[in-house]
Amino acid sequence: MTWTVPFNDLGYGIAVDRPGNSVYLAAAISPMKIRKYTSAGTFVTEFGEADAGGYIAAAVNSAGTSVFSIAGYTANANVNSGVRRDSTGAGADLFWEVAPWGKNVRGVAVDGSGNTYFTDASDHLVRKFDSSNALVTSWPCNNAYGIAVDPAGSFVYVATAWDNVIRKYDSNGVFQTQWACGGFPTGVAVDNGGRVFVIGHSDRAEMFTTNGVLLTDWDGGDSGMTFSVPDGIAVDFFNHVYVLDTGNNRVLKFSY
Repeated sequence: MTWTVPFNDLGYGIAVDRPGNSVYLAAAISPMKIRKYTSAGTFVTEFGEADAGGYIAAAVNSAGTSVFSIAGYTANANVNSGVRRDSTGAGADLFWEVAPWGKNVRGVAVDGSGNTYFTDASDHLVRKFDSSNALVTSWPCNNAYGIAVDPAGSFVYVATAWDNVIRKYDSNGVFQTQWACGGFPTGVAVDNGGRVFVIGHSDRAEMFTTNGVLLTDWDGGDSGMTFSVPDGIAVDFFNHVYVLDTGNNRVLKFSY
């Protein structure tokens, strides 16, 4: 562990740009913002709409210039999930409603071509949109929660919270393989070597090969206390893993 950051607002999502310069946290309760930190844990800024109903997931594009986030938007009775794209700290330059495609979006990921992927835990689907926000395709995935795309944009990994497995697809939704992981996986990330990182309510972080062979796992105990219902995980290109340890109101950064 290299640093710990108190995070007093209940957070669910975490994202880091590939160079490892900036970390983004999704705040689900007050102040209902996306919070930006340096990779050393220094608070930089926050942005987003305070009345958005809370942010539950975040992703950042490979250039580090846009942050995609899932917001509740509970003020609109017909829309339970909306998507924002913000230039990094400069305010929203795009918003679109996920409805009528779904109302319980839980995860977001973006590839190097600007395609955006969302999981829908109610409709049990993954949806792919192009850079113009047009729906490209969708495919079934039971209990879809966290989602990640490899750096090449070739494969998509989905954490299925109640099924306790990671499912791997190609970028068009063709199923490749699946494997068991710790209980109630909520977050997944992929590094530039194709290694897959998983976090969930088993209170353990796991690292797998691209096809599901377990390489290592850990519980955060070397930080003084073990994980408590962690919800998010992210990786940069320099062998650092960031865990959003929700129950302990903190973010932890590990080297591997």
